[in-house]
Amino acid sequence: MSNNLQATNEFSAPNISESSISKEQSQVKLLPSIKSMTETALTYVKNGLSVIPIKKDKQPSVKWKPFQENLPQTGEITSWWNGKNYSMAIVCGKVSNNLEVLDFDEKYNIEATSIFTQWQSLVQKEQPGLIDKLPVQQTMNHGYHVFYSCSEIQGNQKLALREATADELKAESEEKSKTLIETRGEGGYVLCYPSPGYAICNRDLLSVPQISPEEREILLSCAKALTRFIGKKDLILKKNGGSKRNRPGDMFNAKADHKELLTKHGWKYVDEDEKNERWRRPGKKEGISATLLKDKKYFYVFSSNAPNLQPEKSYDLFSLYTHLESGGDYSLAAKKLAELGYGELHSKQEYDKIEQYLNDMYEFRLNVITDRLELRADDKEVYKPLTDYELNSIARDLHKQNMTIGIDALNRLLHSDFIEKYDPFTSYFNALPEWDQTTNYISQLASSVELAEQADTMTFADCLKRWLIGMTGCAVDPDTINHTAIIFVGRQGVGKSRWLNRLVPESLTNYKFIGTINPDNKDSLIYLAECLLINLDELETLRKSEIGALKTLMTLPKVKVRRPYERLTDDLVRRVSFVGSINQTEFLNDTTGSRRFLTFEVKSFDFSKIPNIDFVMSQAYTLYKSGERHWFDDAEIQSINDHNKRYMTISYEEELLCQYTLLSPSNGSSEWMTATAIANRLKLRDMSFQIKDSTYKNLGSALTKIGYRSKKSNGKKLYEIGWV
Repeated sequence: MSNNLQATNEFSAPNISESSISKEQSQVKLLPSIKSMTETALTYVKNGLSVIPIKKDKQPSVKWKPFQENLPQTGEITSWWNGKNYSMAIVCGKVSNNLEVLDFDEKYNIEATSIFTQWQSLVQKEQPGLIDKLPVQQTMNHGYHVFYSCSEIQGNQKLALREATADELKAESEEKSKTLIETRGEGGYVLCYPSPGYAICNRDLLSVPQISPEEREILLSCAKALTRFIGKKDLILKKNGGSKRNRPGDMFNAKADHKELLTKHGWKYVDEDEKNERWRRPGKKEGISATLLKDKKYFYVFSSNAPNLQPEKSYDLFSLYTHLESGGDYSLAAKKLAELGYGELHSKQEYDKIEQYLNDMYEFRLNVITDRLELRADDKEVYKPLTDYELNSIARDLHKQNMTIGIDALNRLLHSDFIEKYDPFTSYFNALPEWDQTTNYISQLASSVELAEQADTMTFADCLKRWLIGMTGCAVDPDTINHTAIIFVGRQGVGKSRWLNRLVPESLTNYKFIGTINPDNKDSLIYLAECLLINLDELETLRKSEIGALKTLMTLPKVKVRRPYERLTDDLVRRVSFVGSINQTEFLNDTTGSRRFLTFEVKSFDFSKIPNIDFVMSQAYTLYKSGERHWFDDAEIQSINDHNKRYMTISYEEELLCQYTLLSPSNGSSEWMTATAIANRLKLRDMSFQIKDSTYKNLGSALTKIGYRSKKSNGKKLYEIGWV
């Protein structure tokens, strides 16, 4: 800071780039002037700045136009402040070395953070250190003046505004906005230090730096990026008539993704605050070229080099689309948007004509199981899923009939109540021939299976009937869940999967899945809602944890998942029932949770004995509707668990118990021991036995499974055990 002015104000200015000035912290300590106004004015003029005296109403006390072209003389300066209490202003523009000043009016700022601080932050991001070299003064209303010279300056400009509040409009209805930031350039002046209430924040005015036009553009664009108001004269939009239809432009303004549009045309998102988003034009590597006002969705362009867009103008989204996509042709833009599905260009009569043609030429239905549209062109064809190819072909067909409709609009029409819903499961079961109440088709189906243990025949017939009743209920009623699965154990190639696959009627064969499902995979979860049957034909490949997850899946009433072609996640009703097959006899690992698996060892199948599966389903559906029970009571569950013990896997701990211990020692030499003590004893018998965290739990399960007596003593569980 110059020695010549430093004495006039001993304020120690903060480093602007490091300070963060909030509205509450923007008070600057003002010290009384030491030098006179006259001496300071003479110093300013000596350094090429034109000065004028200012009255209390902030108006010049002299005719100041001459001083826009020439510096005042010493005699004029001496007379101006001789016994008069005038403030001082500097005339901007060419006369003062092309001086331009940014004026921040904080008294109109209603946001929590100083508008100067917000601007300072943006400039610092664009060009660190730029503000540090500029003189900054605080005004009497706690605003700020930023001084610089540049080879290219203009007259006074309003850079950032906000909308007037209700109270302000009530006081002055014609004043729709308040100015937050403006420039003082050619034809303007600003009050300055040492006027009462003004203070130096950074550097003095004796060496105002000359900045480049590019640096000036950074200062101005960062200021414009903070505007909160767009005046009507600066807004480019299409004036529409009074039609109440959903016009494409209106729909685009309401629903369009402006980021997708701007990015497509080379604009780069920079950042945003609570009010505005800031964008950089194509071809520019740094800086801000436009801002989007979030509340109005107006895109305000202040760059003079933005392709297809005017500088200092704002666009609503429809106008933005029109100028970027259609060369400013609003009719063409509306047509394009209608084809993309925004709004309507068609009258009710035109829509009625399109709907009638679609009804005459096609049959559509919405499959509620797959959530896909299906169509057929005549009664001889079967329904098939509506693909993009068919959709485009239909649009082409309509166009040939002079009924043009955009693909998106056509797609929305077909995904509306214009199309009837279709449930293939409910439709199938309701169309079945009525059961004669006499022929036991389910028993005939059960007789086609030869079991390894003939004693299981009656049990299998009953379990199959329960499972089939549960299957029909689960397929048509969201409140019914088939909690069990038919599992066949037998040698490979005997026909297990073939028999199980026959449980799906031919007309529903597309709703069958054969293979392994992964509970962590969303496609597997979708099968629960989109299939009638899941045939787990590779059960032996499942790990212990996956068997547990499978049991959980079998109890789910709904699955929460997003279909591949949907935007939102849905709660899908579980429709599926489970069956499975395995070659090895030992695959269950939980003695208490095996009731979900109705497991039977099979020897052979007589496929000639399998009745018409539609008759089987008719009987099962009739029994379901009559309320016949498909679930198992406690006694039956215990029987299932006992039956499944033969299919339980044998743990290493169980093998050691069978080798080294006795369930009922003949000599009566048994001991009562904890699982920990038993594990340590087994370790002594077999040094390869590794005791892990899971050992004690596995050992306890094995002791219970084998049937060792147990009791509680002093809070510990003891087992009566004999040793070989």
